[in-house]
Amino acid sequence: MPEKKISIIGLPASGKTTYIAALWALMLNNSPHCSLLLNSLKSGNQQYLNKISEAWLSFSEIGRTFLAKDVGEVVMNLQYKDSQKVAVLNIPDFFGELFDAHFKDREWTEDYLDLMKSSRQLILFVDPYHENNIARTIMDERQILEQYADLENVMEESAEQKQRGTEENKESGKVDTKESKPPLANAKIYQHINSSNQVKLVEILQYLLFSLSRAEPFKIAIVVSKWDKVMENFPNKRPDEVVKRNLPLLYQFLNCNASDLIFKFFGVSAQGVDYHNTDGLDEFVKMLPEDRVNIFDGVNYSKDIATPITWLLE
Repeated sequence: MPEKKISIIGLPASGKTTYIAALWALMLNNSPHCSLLLNSLKSGNQQYLNKISEAWLSFSEIGRTFLAKDVGEVVMNLQYKDSQKVAVLNIPDFFGELFDAHFKDREWTEDYLDLMKSSRQLILFVDPYHENNIARTIMDERQILEQYADLENVMEESAEQKQRGTEENKESGKVDTKESKPPLANAKIYQHINSSNQVKLVEILQYLLFSLSRAEPFKIAIVVSKWDKVMENFPNKRPDEVVKRNLPLLYQFLNCNASDLIFKFFGVSAQGVDYHNTDGLDEFVKMLPEDRVNIFDGVNYSKDIATPITWLLE
């Protein structure tokens, strides 16, 4: 049987780096709570992987000390502990800038297209607490639309006033020496970064379905990161319910394309606690690193950081 290839995708600050840091540390230390081993690092910056895993082990925030070009693409050959079964894990972009650029520029590179052609299994990371993922009401959206509408109206009125002034000056023979000022100078102008993350994620998946063969469905593990925070705020919620509430467009897209997408939701807490929560941190410092991990598939909890990967390999 040919080896399966899994790609990790997600926008900036969605939890990918913390997850990889925990996975790398636990595989290298042969943790009993990790069902996979590192067979080899096919490509990638091992110095960076060691650095982020050390930060994870020491309860330090994983800062961006490397540039994207210095980290590059990472490819790991993984192996089950109890068999010779091998899989390839590919992280094309740690920082998520590649996927953000896909939305902004509306194009893919040939290398990325080739990678997607060879990967029928994906791990898609979402952060439910990202400001672009927090559920908003119709009134919230109305205020945003009104702001852009106001800007458009002001621009139109300004143009009309300028035209009237020009015509009046021509009739009177006066020369207008006043410097025109841009209307609504402090107004918020739309940029792609302001778009909802769920719109960007749906675009990523639409590109896949449009560009690649549908002879066999894509299998996607949707990882809802910061699950420790979700458990604290919504103790009875399942990962799919969180996505349905905070990213309804993504949730609807997945379900409407169920013939082409096999998907499962996972709540993942790779670090176990908010590092800014000093009260909770004292308790976690006493734990073994692997005991901080929590994975919830909607039914059962697990300490195995590789759970989303092993589901994809089933």
